[in-house]
Amino acid sequence: MKKIITLDLRKIARSQAKSARVGSGLAEGEVAIATSREDRLLPAEMNWSGNGGALRKSSTLKKNQSGLVSIIVTLIIMLVMSLIVIGFAKLVRRDQRQTLDKQLNAQAFYAAEAGINDARQDIRVALNAGTPIPEKSTCAPNSSPPFDKSNIVDSARNISYTCLLVDPTPESLEYSNIDTSTSTVVPVTLKDTTDHITSITVSWQAKDGNTNFACPGSGVYPALPASSLWGCGIGIMRLDLVPTDGHKTRADYTNTTFSRFLYPLPGSPGVNSVGYVGSQGDFVPVQCSATAVPKYCTLTITGLSTTNLYIRLKSIYIASNATITCTTASGAACEMGGTQILVDSTGKANDVLRRIQVRVPDVISGILPEGALDTSSNICKRYVIVNNSSLSDPDSCGTN
Repeated sequence: MKKIITLDLRKIARSQAKSARVGSGLAEGEVAIATSREDRLLPAEMNWSGNGGALRKSSTLKKNQSGLVSIIVTLIIMLVMSLIVIGFAKLVRRDQRQTLDKQLNAQAFYAAEAGINDARQDIRVALNAGTPIPEKSTCAPNSSPPFDKSNIVDSARNISYTCLLVDPTPESLEYSNIDTSTSTVVPVTLKDTTDHITSITVSWQAKDGNTNFACPGSGVYPALPASSLWGCGIGIMRLDLVPTDGHKTRADYTNTTFSRFLYPLPGSPGVNSVGYVGSQGDFVPVQCSATAVPKYCTLTITGLSTTNLYIRLKSIYIASNATITCTTASGAACEMGGTQILVDSTGKANDVLRRIQVRVPDVISGILPEGALDTSSNICKRYVIVNNSSLSDPDSCGTN
């Protein structure tokens, strides 16, 4: 059977108040004033529980939370310091990688140069022996004699040239120094002798890349001024084309030789194409542009029909770089032999690759003179007149 207990809270409160006054020495009607935090009984700190009709009070003080704050601050500081250390470590690794890349880059470049030098030596040996230079179109080392040297430069450091290509009939000819004092003579022979050249394209620009095309004359070509008065950033290019295929007479060379002075201009009346037939020694205004490729100034000579010819280039006022290409009757780019051999080498050091290309001149193009007679000393002309007794000492030549 359940027992029901009825509590009179008012009586309990009066009983507790009386007990408090007795314990504190206060008479009835007197009020105790709390003088400290511990003396106060806050409503939020009171727990009420019934235990046989008694009400028990417990006072729970707030704990000091400064320890938790210290832990949080410490964790934040540790996190920031960890981020700084990680960032610094990444910077150090990046600097180390950059230093290593520079070293490997230099080693790969030297490895590529080693491939070029090996190919040059093989080419020289073949030319001296009168052996045609074969095309090497595959990267595999030791695949095409005479290009059969080892491609390993330093096996311990994994340095080698991984690809060596040799093209004895490139589609373009590159010249880095068309001088103002001597001519550059270029023999052009088609690889396919059954075809013939229909056009030649010559492109040139100043060696320093100057784009000042405001040359004196502005389309009217007076006598060429002195070098100090030229004031243009690019020089005039003298161009001669001499076909040499078939039997030629003196009259043929006189009538078929193309000789022009290519005059750079920034726009009109400059042209980019001219016919092969025309007056010899004329000025041709050539339109130039800083965005043109492969060089700033380009002229195409059309109307040719030959398999072999000689090209003569000479800069006036300013040394130039030049590119020569040609087109065949089939509309394809010419493959020109007997002039330059294109060597392409790729070097490797660890995981870094470097690729370089060079143009190796063959023996013929390196010995062509500028003129029929070329000497660095005085020339003595001796004449012998037959049946003339008055001629004295025909073998004697003075100092002049």
